[in-house]
Amino acid sequence: MRATTAIVSFLVAVVIWRGYAVCRRTTLRSPRFRRLYARALRHFDKDAVAARLYDEVAAQTADQTEHFDSLCRAASAYQTSGDPQKAARILRQLRAEAHSGGNAKLLKELYSTMLDLAELQKDQYFQLGVLEGQIDQSPASYRTRFALAYLHSQLGHEDLALHHYLQIPADERQPMDWNNLGVAYNNFKVRGRAVQAFRKSETAGETLAMANLGYQLLNAGFVSEAQAICTKALTIEGFHANVGHLSVALREHSEAEQKSVEATLDQAKQRAEYYNSFGNSLGMSELTDLATVWVGPECELSLRIDGDQMSLDGSYQRAANALSAALGMVSSSVTVRHELKFTGALRGRAVVGLFKRTSDEKSRSLLSAQTEPQRFLMIVSEETLTVLYPSENSAVPVLFRRREAVAQLPWQNELPRE
Repeated sequence: MRATTAIVSFLVAVVIWRGYAVCRRTTLRSPRFRRLYARALRHFDKDAVAARLYDEVAAQTADQTEHFDSLCRAASAYQTSGDPQKAARILRQLRAEAHSGGNAKLLKELYSTMLDLAELQKDQYFQLGVLEGQIDQSPASYRTRFALAYLHSQLGHEDLALHHYLQIPADERQPMDWNNLGVAYNNFKVRGRAVQAFRKSETAGETLAMANLGYQLLNAGFVSEAQAICTKALTIEGFHANVGHLSVALREHSEAEQKSVEATLDQAKQRAEYYNSFGNSLGMSELTDLATVWVGPECELSLRIDGDQMSLDGSYQRAANALSAALGMVSSSVTVRHELKFTGALRGRAVVGLFKRTSDEKSRSLLSAQTEPQRFLMIVSEETLTVLYPSENSAVPVLFRRREAVAQLPWQNELPRE
């Protein structure tokens, strides 16, 4: 039969070039030959001519099955040829005939034709409705249910996708069914069941599931396990493109982690050196002749030591908070006094204590610069006091210098200090 069809198709291909009029000759008017000829025309993209032939055959034949099949083929050919109006006309006729006789076989063929038209029109909701109708006719058609679940997912109906994937019995699920079920579970963060579904698909050799499982493991930090699955998938002929993407993601993940570690250690280096120096300072003997005036980033401060207690105090003035002035709470010409106070216990050449910043801006506006006391560490030397605020992980040490060693004060171009 296939050989006969091939020969006829070849002969018809020759006829095409001699014109459609040849088909009108008496020898070529049988419905069976015209259907074969129409099929060949469609093979060579002569859809408009094929549609008319199918339409004519449907009108000629008395056989209900051949009549209905010819109309279905005509509708598809008209739609492909760019004549949706004629396709719609035939579809209305098909609906009427399918329901008038109550023939279940014709109804199935109708829905099959509607699905073809929906796909040609790229109308996903038309496709969705047709698939729902087909499932209603054949609930155990699991390939149709898979297509319906997948389309629901494509349209963003993830809950309905999960519903339909689960309607496929476990012993009927193919590898891709398990994979997509895993994706559906994962969309609702049901991680355990997602992994189980991916594992089922992986066991059957589905490389897309291997890629999905690899990503699950990679995102959870199981890099070596993800790498093992990726390596396995790469050995399977015709592996899914996502396996290649996973391979790239694994390499990039390793590089990104290395860069993150390096950046973290680089950031921690200065603080690590500070804590090391702080520990050494705790074991050193106290300095007995420290300077009393020190210069910090904001102002001069006075150092006082009483036994093992230390205090470092200073103050300065600056213009009022810009936002306060903008809101009219204070005049932009008003200056505000700020006070800084470090107090703590001197242990060897190190200090552990509390830092407090206060301001008289509190009495002038709601936008005051008051702060809660903040823990500080200090390393003491004859020339410098080096302060670190340990609660700030990204903080860097702040340096205070002996006044006599500072040639130019940091704030000389700002408001006068006290």
